[in-house]
Amino acid sequence: MNTVQEHAYINFINNANKMWTKQVLTHNLIKLIQVLTVVAKLYFVLYMYKKACKKQALTYPQKWWITLLKTNLN
Repeated sequence: MNTVQEHAYINFINNANKMWTKQVLTHNLIKLIQVLTVVAKLYFVLYMYKKACKKQALTYPQKWWITLLKTNLN
């Protein structure tokens, strides 16, 4: 290979690596946002559960989801 072909090949590889890195970073960022969303939803459900327990003073914790639904509907 002459130097022009070598430089073209090196540039092609470098550009491919940059694109791959951007794709991986974007993918990881999307995954991170999805995980944070799930954590926020779980935290919200636990917060509503605690709020419902304080409000109703439940003696049967297995009925917490009914109270959660009633709280959300009102």
